[in-house]
Amino acid sequence: MSRYESDKRTGSAIIIDHKTDKVVQTFELEDYDGNVEKMHSACDNAKAEFLIKERKEATQE
Repeated sequence: MSRYESDKRTGSAIIIDHKTDKVVQTFELEDYDGNVEKMHSACDNAKAEFLIKERKEATQE
């Protein structure tokens, strides 16, 4: 199972798939009207969706 990590230290947030070591999604602060909390929430929700999808795929194999 891959792990997803979010990095929110800058004006953007990213989700990295450690299995492939690739960025799978990027969140830009400007897309959330400069609201850091909204951006972090969206990033956390997307990370959870990736993990749920991966677990479903793993149980179907």
